[in-house]
Amino acid sequence: MKKVIKPVLLIIIIGIIAYFVFKIFLTPNDRFKAVNVVPKNSILLVEVDDPFNTWKQIGQTEIWSIFSENIFFEKINRNIQAADSMLSNNKMLFKAFGSRYMLMSLHQMDNNEFEPLIVADLERYSKLSSVKKYILGLNNENLNITNRKFEGFDIYEIFHKRNQDTYYLSFHKNLVIFTYNYRLIEDALTCIEEPVLGRNDYFLEIHNKLFGEGLVRLYLNYSLLVPYANKAENQVNSKIVDFLNSVYFSGFTIKADEDLFEIKGFTSFKKEEFSYLNALSKSGVGSFETQSIIPKSTRFLIRLGFSSFGEFLNSFEDLLKIEGLYDDYLNNYEKIEKKLNINIQNNFIDWIDDEITLLSVEPGHKNLQEELFLILKTKNKSSVVKNMEFINKQIKKHTPVVFTPVEYKGYTINYLQATGLIKLLFGKLFSKMDKPYYTIIDNYIVFSNHPQSVKNLINNYIAKETLDEW
Repeated sequence: MKKVIKPVLLIIIIGIIAYFVFKIFLTPNDRFKAVNVVPKNSILLVEVDDPFNTWKQIGQTEIWSIFSENIFFEKINRNIQAADSMLSNNKMLFKAFGSRYMLMSLHQMDNNEFEPLIVADLERYSKLSSVKKYILGLNNENLNITNRKFEGFDIYEIFHKRNQDTYYLSFHKNLVIFTYNYRLIEDALTCIEEPVLGRNDYFLEIHNKLFGEGLVRLYLNYSLLVPYANKAENQVNSKIVDFLNSVYFSGFTIKADEDLFEIKGFTSFKKEEFSYLNALSKSGVGSFETQSIIPKSTRFLIRLGFSSFGEFLNSFEDLLKIEGLYDDYLNNYEKIEKKLNINIQNNFIDWIDDEITLLSVEPGHKNLQEELFLILKTKNKSSVVKNMEFINKQIKKHTPVVFTPVEYKGYTINYLQATGLIKLLFGKLFSKMDKPYYTIIDNYIVFSNHPQSVKNLINNYIAKETLDEW
């Protein structure tokens, strides 16, 4: 009988242990997604799956050592090292937070200040009340922790007596929510019942593609970037504004090794406002070789690549038909051809290759407000020269424009008085390049809004002050 009882008791004991292991670690734990507590005024969001191991990997790179010489990054470096030291010396906190998913978002508040919201996902560890008890047990001569209710949620206010700062902390299921701003913690808790970012289809489209990838994932909310740029610089490049107004979100994954940061990502754009980007997304991937003539002083750059420009233009025209804009496009297309007696397809489109770059450069002359460039990679330089000469010949015949080409350091600077041609083929992003000056360098044709800008680019190219030489 005893031989029977012992195996039965052993089975019961094993069963009880298995039950509690199953309940604590294996059952559905009703986890709440961290992104669902992020309020709508988030301008920047950063996700890390393993924050402190990630920091150790990034912090050892040569690139980060260069960044940390900057005052802003040096402060970040100091704070991360302090947090790393605190966790390393405390087994309880390290077990809870050291390798857990963490989210940080930056929010613009009513006073135009920017405040961070930090959300840590403790996963199944949150079922063990020891984490909460430990944090709340930090009440001592340096910290005073009080509790208040907000719409049924507990908010813990942590007052640091020495520096007179107040921090705000709350718990929800598997999440620990932390911030320095009382309004922000309340906004985050309000999102629990009515998620905002977590139900934004444009954000989720990007988020779902990147989740779990890379060391760090960074997301930008473009709807708030224009005001932020205004606050930071009191002036926003017009091309930047055009671009920001045409997109919703971008998401990037960041990988790092000793001497390289690799950044890749996606952007969701307003299809109804920017058919150009929509067409681009359906036109394949091109090369990236224009850096050989792009100046080091470039402050803003949009590079568009596709399998072929003809394929891209076909996609663009198909979208215009869907949106009911094709008739206007075709009407303007035919007007230009008739006015100048040219064939846009043969004389312009056919020699464009697989890469277009729009960039803005720091003014190289005190009288220039903004130096803009449109650079087209071409299939064959001789074909470009031949067809551009023909177009200019037709312009002289059919318009009163008179412009004498300028020779500058072995390059010819010319003027393209073909009103509407650039905007027609390249979209409203290039509207300020409607009557450009241009030159041909190797297999590239460079258009700009001012002849002096073209000269400056030629100077940079000859002096090898380009991105390719950086």
